[in-house]
Formats: sequence, C-alpha cells, structure tokens
Amino acid sequence: MKYIISIALILSVFFAKAQSDSTGVYLGINTVQLIRLAGDPSPSTTLNPYLFEAGYNRKNFGFRFGLGMDKHTSTALPSPVNGNVKTQRDSSQTDWRIGAYYSFHVSSRWKLNLGVDYYSAASSMLNAIEFTNENSEQVTNDNLKEYSESGISPYVRIDYKPHPRVAIGTELLFRFGQHTLTETSSSNLLPQFDTEQITEGNRTTLIAPTAIFVCLTL
Repeated sequence: MKYIISIALILSVFFAKAQSDSTGVYLGINTVQLIRLAGDPSPSTTLNPYLFEAGYNRKNFGFRFGLGMDKHTSTALPSPVNGNVKTQRDSSQTDWRIGAYYSFHVSSRWKLNLGVDYYSAASSMLNAIEFTNENSEQVTNDNLKEYSESGISPYVRIDYKPHPRVAIGTELLFRFGQHTLTETSSSNLLPQFDTEQITEGNRTTLIAPTAIFVCLTL
C-alpha cells in the first residue's frame, strides 16, 4: 500500500508541472535540412527527412503535419575521357507525416512531447547512359530503383522555449513500416532483355535526434 501511495504522489507531482499551452497554430522549419540542402541536395538516409512542419495545439494536446522533399540531378557529358558516353543520374525523395501528441512542461522553458505519426516515404534513383555503338546506333540503357514505405512512427520530442511564441526542438523517431522496392533495367536496342524485380518486406528504423526545428506560434 505504501508503494502505491508513493507512486501516486510522484505521478501527481509530475503531472502537476504540466502547463497548458494556449490554443494556436504553429509553423516550423528544420534548420539542419535547410543547411544541408543549400550545400548538398542529394537525399540523405540518416537525417530527419522533414523540412517543414505545421501544427495545431489546444492545451496539452495537438496535431502536426510534416513534409520533406529532395531532388538531385547530375549529367556527365560525353568526352574522350569517358568513352563518349553520356551519363545521367536523377534522385528524388518525398516524406510526409501526420499525427497527434500530448505535451507537458518539465520546467518553465522546457517542454516534452510524446506522440505518434502515420508516415509515408518514397524515393527513386535513375541511372541512364547514352552512347553510339560501332554500328552508329544510339544506345540508351536505364536502371531505375523505386522505393516506397509507410507505417507508424512513435516519437519523443523536447522543445526549448526562449519566448512564449518560439520553440527550438529536436526529436527521436521510431519507425515501424512496410516497404516495396522495384528495380527495372531496360535498353532501347534489346527490349527483350528488360527486367523488373519487386521486393517487399517490413522495416524497423530508429532516427536519431538529427533535426533542429525552429517553430513560431501564430
């Protein structure tokens, strides 16, 4: 009985610290992704992928939406150095999420959010080469990989509030999803040898706190 009373008292003190945030809409940006895109726009598999987020909170409960997009294209023009072969690489990645959370203040400026999102991620990678063979025929060979994943993502987020309308935060994400990978290879001269391979499976991912979100409540 003493243990039950002690636990109840601890929980009462803990939740008594929770302060109700005013109702409002907020907008945020992931500064780490913003800096990365300015220097290297190629997709990253290790960073938090969401660049923008928007949310609505009422007291200690809220909803949020996040979006991230990457696209990178590079072309190596034909020259004697590469055997007069033109090589093109296109990569893209789109991530979005929508979810709900419960938040409480651990101090006057620090706030903890516990929530869960539904997420969807899609990416593609195209490698294409073009050259002229010994018969003066134009040859184009393509290799395309397309990846899609969706599932549930619980998360823990900590925010620092230097101002009542400004929050700076980071988060730890857990992903439990199903994925599909489709890989196709094709050639304009030998279409009978075109191939397609589809792989499906489950994936569990932990994304470390690699984001710094700066959010403004409107």
